[in-house]
Amino acid sequence: MPKNLGQSKEARREVLVEDIMKTHVVTISESATISEAARMMRRSGIGCVIVKDASNVLGIITERDIVRSLTDGHSDTDTIAEIASKPLTVIGPRDSVSEAARILADKGIKRLPVVDSQRLVGILTSTDLVRFYDKISKYTPKTIGP
Repeated sequence: MPKNLGQSKEARREVLVEDIMKTHVVTISESATISEAARMMRRSGIGCVIVKDASNVLGIITERDIVRSLTDGHSDTDTIAEIASKPLTVIGPRDSVSEAARILADKGIKRLPVVDSQRLVGILTSTDLVRFYDKISKYTPKTIGP
């Protein structure tokens, strides 16, 4: 929960991506197979893995990508390099949560890797945003009627 929710309006700052992102991000090499990516997601209880080489973020593989690839005739032994979503849309940790929400909505995506100086530092998902907005709604005065 961001620290500034209980502060006065004057003391508040805009909530940043780094305030609500997850810092544990599961990554995989682009030479891994579709089957390996699926097992990694299942084992970790997540819906995507970030495709990386030694120093660069290359793409993302989601559950939807896996299903689509298998129904399009790919084998589960094909490499994920063939099906990874590229180019990758990312956001910075010091960008605002409202900017992240706008990007997710405009692009119709559910996950934003967080990159700082080309280094992967986290991930922000649409679920993270929903949880955040649900928490701050408790601090928003409710009005009834016009």
